[in-house]
Parts: sequence; structure tokens; C-alpha cells
Amino acid sequence: MTTVKIVSKLFKYAFAAILCYVFIFAMKLVVVFPWTAQQLYFSQVPEQVGLIVFLDGEYKERVNHAFELYEAGYSKKMFSPNIEVYANKKLVKSKLKKLGNKVKFYQGPVAASTYEEALITKDFIDKHNISSMILVTSPYHSYRANWIFNKVMPDIRIVSCPVPMEKSWFKIEKIEKNNSHYRIFRSEQLKFLGYYLKYSLGINFDRKIEKEIKNDLSSKNDLNYIHYFKRFLDNEISKE
Repeated sequence: MTTVKIVSKLFKYAFAAILCYVFIFAMKLVVVFPWTAQQLYFSQVPEQVGLIVFLDGEYKERVNHAFELYEAGYSKKMFSPNIEVYANKKLVKSKLKKLGNKVKFYQGPVAASTYEEALITKDFIDKHNISSMILVTSPYHSYRANWIFNKVMPDIRIVSCPVPMEKSWFKIEKIEKNNSHYRIFRSEQLKFLGYYLKYSLGINFDRKIEKEIKNDLSSKNDLNYIHYFKRFLDNEISKE
């Protein structure tokens, strides 16, 4: 067999292997991609866990629902990887004042994305030997958030308990082209695709951010997390 024929065969095998990989990649994407707005809402039955985690956002509904789950007895600990929205800070402070020392509440440092929130939560969970958590976010964000958190923490039992649809401003039935509900839907699809590429193809576009966060958290313990919360609480009190 000539060299040309050998190279030609190798090229065909390589091309066939690439086609198979692309086909498998595409099929997996077809299965997990949120094609419809209904798929954005991923909710499970709440159960006893080691920690209730709620993600920051522009809507108070996440904070309210997280504290409802706490008061229902699903966990004795609460954690938010990031609380930057002023209205949420005020609401959390108000609820903690009412509860007193009953709840063990912790807050992480600033996070700029769901992925960063997952990294910070993983660090907290690892340091507290927690094996299960409830994840609270908005309905439209629940599918992507659950997917990302499970990728970052595959060994942790994560129960997705987003704000019930009837208590949220986001309504699937109100989606019409170019309105706010529609734009949220399309935005979530694009964001999910970005994270799918990251994990499926190994495109770590957050590598620098991930390294910075891990370095920043490497020496932090309970006192540091309490400090983060105390700092924002003190700031809020000083404004009153």
C-alpha cells in the first residue's frame, strides 16, 4: 500500500471519527437544550437538606421563597453566595431580625455569574461537609442554574425548588415576541448554550475567573463568610 493510500485512509477514518463526535454532541444538545419556555422551569419536591441556597437577583421573590422553605423546616442553615441587590439586602436584614438567632445564615463574596455563584457555594459546602442542598432561584433561571450547579458539584444532592410560577412575575403564558418575558426566554437559551459548550467541549472561558475565586476562597473559613454578611448588614444599618 502506497503512502498516499495510507494517508487517504487515515484521513477518512479521522473524518468519520469527527462526524461521529459531532453527531453525538448534537444529539446530547438536542436532549438537554431548553427548546421551549416550559423547560426553563425545573422544580422538584422540597425535602430535608443540609443547606438552603438562594441566588441573588433583581426580584425579592427568591429571598421570600428561601425563607418560606426555611420556616417550613427543610434546613437549619441558609446561604447566599452573593447579595448585591439593595432591595434584597434590606429584605434579608428584616427577616433575620424577626428570626433572631434561630437561623444560621451565611453570605459569600461578590459573584458576577451563576457559574461563580456555584463555585462559591461549592467552597462553602466543602468546608461544612454538607451533602445536600435546596437551590432557590427564579422560575426562568431554574433549569440552567440546576444544570450548572450539578456540573460544579456532581457529588452533592441538589433539590431544585425555584419560586412557584404563581408567585413569580415571569409568566410563560405571557410570552409574546419581543416582550420582556420573550427576551428572558431567548436570553436563557443563549446562556445555556454557552455553558453547554463550556462543559461539553472543555471550553473554559471562565478559567481566569475560576482561578481567582479559588485563590480568594482557599483560606476562608466560617468566620470569613460571617464577616461578609456582617459587613453588608452593618452597612445597611448605618444607612437608616
